[in-house]
Amino acid sequence: MIIRPADIDDAQAIATIHVRSWQHAYADILPEDGLDALSIDQRSSQWAGWLQDESSPIQTLVAESDGNVVGFCSWGPSQDEDAEPDTVMLYSIYVLPDSTSKGVGSALLEAAEVDMIASGAVCGTLHVLEQNTSTREFYERHGWQEEPDSAQVEHFYGMEMTTVQYRKSFI
Repeated sequence: MIIRPADIDDAQAIATIHVRSWQHAYADILPEDGLDALSIDQRSSQWAGWLQDESSPIQTLVAESDGNVVGFCSWGPSQDEDAEPDTVMLYSIYVLPDSTSKGVGSALLEAAEVDMIASGAVCGTLHVLEQNTSTREFYERHGWQEEPDSAQVEHFYGMEMTTVQYRKSFI
């Protein structure tokens, strides 16, 4: 497996992973019609725009196995209103459903943490669906801790969901 920075040529693969992962992981959590409405083509256009924006502070890594992109993660400045300047946020980490439990997510998270620290971050945060127990356990295994009383309602892709915040100190 190779972990590397994403480039514009990865947009379609990232979009496919993004949509398929949501549809798989959130099938019992989010509304079926909302998940069915997710579009790989729309996501691909968005990812292409993000990946070619050289002024963007968002970093995206991909995991390749046998020449195919099987996972990705992205991180950048924290979007939390109360965040210190040296706090970054893990925005996303997704792996194709048939590549889960093979170390891909762990390799992506570990590489992202190395890059976060190299950027000068002393702390990382992320938001995860409150009902997504397996992902919450994944983060906890990697040293991330849930912030008390952090549940909040968020809206993504026309769906309302409750997330909780996790934090990890890098010092």
